[in-house]
Parts: sequence; C-alpha cells; structure tokens
Amino acid sequence: MNFTIFEFYKLYRVAKDFKEQAYLKQNPESKGFYEKASNDFTLRQRLYFHYVSYGDGAKARLYPRIGGPKKFLYLKPIHGLCNRINLINSAVSFCKENGHVLKVAWMPSQGFDNTKFLELFEKVDSSFFQLISKKEYNQAASKNFSLENKVYQDPETFEYVFSDEKVALLNKMRAFSFCYTGWASLSWLFPDLEETQVFYESLKPSKEIKPRVRALEKGLQGSVGIHIRTGDALKSNYGFRYGGTLNSFIRAMGSYPQGQKFFLATDSGLVEQAIKTEFPGRVITQKKKFVSDAVTEADEKPFQKAAVVDLFALAKTKEIIGTGFSTFGKAAAAIGKKSFTCSSSFKPKPNSLPGLSLVVSVKNRFDMLKVSVHSWLQQPEIKEIKIINWSSNDFNHEYLYGLDSRIKVVDVAFQDKYHIPRALNTAMRSATLPFILKVDVDHIFNPYIKLYEWLDINWDLEFLAGYWRQRYLDNQLGFIESLNGIFAISRKNFELTGGYNEKMQGYGWEDCDMYQRLMHEHGLIRRYIAISKDRVPVYHNPHDNDSRMVNHLEKDREKSIKFNMEKSRYKTS
Repeated sequence: MNFTIFEFYKLYRVAKDFKEQAYLKQNPESKGFYEKASNDFTLRQRLYFHYVSYGDGAKARLYPRIGGPKKFLYLKPIHGLCNRINLINSAVSFCKENGHVLKVAWMPSQGFDNTKFLELFEKVDSSFFQLISKKEYNQAASKNFSLENKVYQDPETFEYVFSDEKVALLNKMRAFSFCYTGWASLSWLFPDLEETQVFYESLKPSKEIKPRVRALEKGLQGSVGIHIRTGDALKSNYGFRYGGTLNSFIRAMGSYPQGQKFFLATDSGLVEQAIKTEFPGRVITQKKKFVSDAVTEADEKPFQKAAVVDLFALAKTKEIIGTGFSTFGKAAAAIGKKSFTCSSSFKPKPNSLPGLSLVVSVKNRFDMLKVSVHSWLQQPEIKEIKIINWSSNDFNHEYLYGLDSRIKVVDVAFQDKYHIPRALNTAMRSATLPFILKVDVDHIFNPYIKLYEWLDINWDLEFLAGYWRQRYLDNQLGFIESLNGIFAISRKNFELTGGYNEKMQGYGWEDCDMYQRLMHEHGLIRRYIAISKDRVPVYHNPHDNDSRMVNHLEKDREKSIKFNMEKSRYKTS
C-alpha cells in the first residue's frame, strides 16, 4: 500500500466484516499504528489500514469504496488479434478487482484490419465491458490520464520502463479512471497483478463464424491442437523471441501414437503443406487464404475471421502444442480450458543434423582464424571447412592443412580491398555439400553446447541467422551483437536469391539484405540462435571498429553501412 492513511480514507471505508478485536489479538503491535492520528481516525480505522497495508488485506486489494463517481478504464487494444483479447482479459480482471467499469474501443490498427469485434465474437455480458466509439474514447482520453504515456517498452531490452514510480502508478490506476491504448497485458506491465481466465472462458464465436467452427467440430474430437506462428511475427524486431522451429513441431507430433489426429492452425501455406506431407491423412485444417509473405507487423493484416475460426477450433482439441511467446495458442488454451505446451520443449537428438559445409572468408585476420577454427573442428557434423583467403598477407596454409583434412582453402589473388559480398558468394558456392553454415572469422562455437542442439531448422522452409538486437543479453559488450553474420541455409534456397548483392561494397548490410529477400521474396522462415543465461552456443570475439574496417576502402563503419543500404530494397534488419 503506497497511500497514507489520509489518502486511503478519502477513497475507501472499513469493510463491514473486518473483526478488529481478532486482528488486534493476532497483531498486538498494530494498536499503536498511526496513533498520532487518533484524533482523526478511530482504532478500528487505524487497525483496518494496518490490515490493508501489512496484513492479508495487502494481498486482496479489494477495499469497499466510498460512494461517489464510478471509476472507468477506457481501453483501446491494438495490434494482433490475441494480443487484443489477452489485454482485454487482463483489464477485465483488473476492473473486477478494483471496482472499475471497463469500456473498450475496438478499432483498426497496424497488425489488424477493420473487422469489428461483433463480427468475430458474440456480444459479451456488460459485466465484462461495454464497446464504445472512437469519439467516446478520445473524449475520455482528454479528461483522464493515459497509461501508455507513463510506460514504454525499451527497444533494446524489451523491458517495460516507467516514467512514474511503479507502485505509485498502480495505486493511481486503482483509485482513478484512466485510459490505455496498447497491446501489452496489464499483467505484463505489473506482474504482481492477479489475472483470471473468466473473460477468455466466456468468449464465443459470432453468428457468422459459429457454423465454420461447427463444420470442423466432428473431426476435432480427440485431436491434438497444433499452432505454428510464422509470418509477420518472425520478421519483427522481437522475432527471435518466438520459440519452436518446424522440426520441433514434427518431433512433438511424432511423439504421439500412429493414429493420432491433429488440428493445425498456421499463418503459412508452406508450413501447412509441409506438415500434411509429414503426417498424411492425419492433419485437419480449415480451408482459408493466407496472408502474403510481404506483410509485416506494420501492415494491415486481413483474414481475421479465419483466425477466429482457428482459435475456437484449437480450443476444442484435447490439448495444444504451440509456438512459444505467441499469445494465439495460449488464448485458445484459455478459451477451451486446455493445457498448452511449447514445441521447443521437444528437443533435437544427436545425429539429427545433416553433414554441413562450414564456409568463411578472411582477409588479414589469420591470428583470429587460428583461435576460431579449433572450435569449429569440435563439431562432428561439420564435414568440410572452406576458407576463402581474400589476398591475405598473413596466411599460413601449412598450419591449417596440418590441423584436419576437412579444411580446404580457396585463394583469391590480387584483391587489394575486402569486397565482402563477392567474397561471401565465392565462399557459399565453394561448398560441396547441400547444407551450408556460413560464419565470420571471429565466431567461436561453445564446445559445451553441441551444434545439433541449436542449429535445428527445416532446411526446405527455414534458415537460421544471428540477430544483432540480442545484444542486450551481454549489455552490448560485443559477444552477441556481431553474430548477425552467422547464416545456415540449404544451397538450393541460397541460390534462389542469386547470392549476395555485389553492388554493395565494403562493410555492412549485405547479410540483412539477404535475410529480408529470403523472407519477403521467397517465403522462407527466419529462425534465430536461442541465447539465454548460461546458454550461449556461439559468440563473437569482440574488437574495435578500426580492426573491423582496416581492410575496406571506406574506413567509416556508418558511412559504409549507409552506402550499402542505399543499394538494397530493404531498410530494416
């Protein structure tokens, strides 16, 4: 409790069932609590304030309110479908606990379209919330404080940062009317808030959608629900947080008896076809259109009615296996009161990885190569190591050939400056195996974590790449940020792109351009290296920008990246 006794009794009164003598007997020290205010407050009031500050009442937070104007929470959910209903569910819980009336403005936004709430769901009981117009929401926002102005999500760490003291802000929310435009559940912002599933469990499909769910219902009996999230989510800045590769789902489904049926909900037609091919005659889906591969989270996202059909069909299965971090599968589990398991809990086994060609290009970095190459040689799945020597003047062939017969060197002569895209194309096309792992010279594999444990992709539909935004994990010390250049892909999918863009020169952006083309133009799914505390499977050996740029024509890193960005159709990484 962050109120003083004076502030508390402006808003609340003592609960009728509070037994002050019993409380005093259990807590004799409370008799002197706020004794200096005894002229203003009775012993009963002081004991009750002690109870709500330090006793069991501090957990309840449900205090009788003094009669007066109602408190309202005006909510405008934005972005994806299940982020919206997850936020509403948390707001319903908050309002029931704190005595607010919930009013919801369901509007178009990025990541959604103009489909109305009542086109997707039955009208909900007014005890949950009332739907309001944009005009009414805007009027409320002009009179009350807005929560989104008090908190934002740090783009580096993804943690929620508050402009006000957090406990004081929460108490203000409990005491007064306020507005909130957002996608983050209130329990994400304030993890101590209790959240029930009552609203989820009350949701029902609209009159238009109900027959579409019913048409699937017979086949859903005894089936296992599978939700595979790809699409715009994995292209976003936080795409690396979504756990579960296609292989993990195949392992999960393969753990069931041969006759087990599955209902599959996915936003990718290629994934749907791959799963049906893997489990012929055992996968139920609704017939629907899929969103274009070019759609990002910043775009309007159509086909929301089909998404709601998938949501309620999943809810009718006996259990759900889904993509980690996605709210969709978890929402379906809450609606249907079913268990939810993340597919990433189905781990790969030894010998699950095909033989790989590891490729790397290098110019005048032999001392670093001598360190890194030993870590690569520890991984038995690497069947060859192709090293492109880009006219180095410090290279030692004899040293490398004496280490292991898997090492092969391709010498490229008469190259004064390092041309990364051209060197990388030479490296990728020198590989003799169909599956390629491209690394930078200063990428070191952690021998405690086997390659098959983290390079777990479906080589037909997925590729793996490092991601610089994970740099917050090491406080930007340089071990994680420069993993952006790690790249695992099948040869046939690499050749779809025509290779790295050789119009680029010098350092930077050639990898981001490649990844964006694979996703947006060829429909491939980007997967990320799973990095967490005590689990760093690969890291970059940190160094300064001078050593990074010394072999390039342009010595300024930012100028080099800007030049190369101008040669690309894609300006996001």
